[in-house]
Amino acid sequence: MLAHGLEDPKSPGSPYGLALHAGPESDELEIVTGDRLAAALGIADRRPSVDTLAACDSGNVREVIHNGASLAHELHRAGVPLVIGSQFPLSFAASIELVQHVYQQLPKGVDPREIIHGLRRRLYACHATKTHDWASLIVYASLPADLADQLGEVQYRAAQLALEATMDRFDHELGRPPVAHDASPEQKAAEELRRRQLHERVDETMARLPDTGKWELAAEAMRAVAAKRVAQAYFRAGRARPSERTTLWEASLAKLRESRRYYAAAARRTQVSNERSLFRPPIHWLLSQQICLDAVLGRPFEHDDLSIAKVTATLDAAHGSPSVQLGALSGLIELHLLRLAEKDISHKAIAEARHLALEHLKRLIEETQDTRDFVLYSTYQQLRRYTEWFWDPELIAFQATRNIKRVELGPGQSEYEIVGLAREMLDRILED
Repeated sequence: MLAHGLEDPKSPGSPYGLALHAGPESDELEIVTGDRLAAALGIADRRPSVDTLAACDSGNVREVIHNGASLAHELHRAGVPLVIGSQFPLSFAASIELVQHVYQQLPKGVDPREIIHGLRRRLYACHATKTHDWASLIVYASLPADLADQLGEVQYRAAQLALEATMDRFDHELGRPPVAHDASPEQKAAEELRRRQLHERVDETMARLPDTGKWELAAEAMRAVAAKRVAQAYFRAGRARPSERTTLWEASLAKLRESRRYYAAAARRTQVSNERSLFRPPIHWLLSQQICLDAVLGRPFEHDDLSIAKVTATLDAAHGSPSVQLGALSGLIELHLLRLAEKDISHKAIAEARHLALEHLKRLIEETQDTRDFVLYSTYQQLRRYTEWFWDPELIAFQATRNIKRVELGPGQSEYEIVGLAREMLDRILED
């Protein structure tokens, strides 16, 4: 809250409060003290986690004869775990620094104690010759015992959202038409600068994902997802820009290899017993993505990985919570689809894989309450990758020129059967 802080001479002890308008139709000043402010904010019903009072004397106690506390303490006593205020008059510059410093870092999961310490140092460095803002800061805090775990989750969630927004921007920018061949050097340089800045932004956002702690495995999987999205953006750009296709598709394949490494690393670490409490992404999902990229990159199938993925997905689909079951069904659909790209698979096994993939898709559609459900939507998007990217004939031909050979299939097998089944499942999703 950013407002002036003034004494309230009408209340016993003249406590400090916020100087606000008396009402929508009034220009009169009304000083609102801590207890009234807490009631107006509805703290008892919907308690905020943090309250910053960028107001003069919001942490000041006028005198100790009368009962009552400072405005900041009143809010803390009403139930706000973290309240930041000022014991003395606060300069305009400090109030801006306070809001910017706190709210640029709290959403990223930075420890509030580190934030306050950094803010105090900054105020001292910038304003100590003119004000006592650095000494004026006062904090009332009641931090939970599992603060480190909560901050770790906030760091992961914030980085995940930032990465998704960055990737949307990356997709949009690479999808723009290229500058014309006869464009000026300045225009070409501007496009190259914009593309380089996009890469830097993606790298910076990925660097925010935690390397240690409870969410480290989920972060590793998110790196895999991001690398795959970059690869897809390069592929699409290469298709739209024939003159740059070789460069862009080579970059796409490099990112696919990077994505595969992240998926494989996350899968290995998820299977290893660990005394630490870690959030573990579904092993069948990690392995199915690894196996998919193995097939696309011409690597042989790891049958042990395929067996582990099928067993764990089958168990989750039978015994997991409703959301876990939906994710497992999506995994089983892809695992059975991938069997069609397996070397020397029999016609009977192909027919069985097709049947099981379609049966799992039928159940997924039946148990999904909304066509916008994330699991069904992500399944649809993944199937589109099979038809529009992973098994694209031009991509396979390009890979052959780079000595990347897809798995050699047996007599009567066609690598494009997998595309046919993927298209059939896409049609069924759209029908329902």
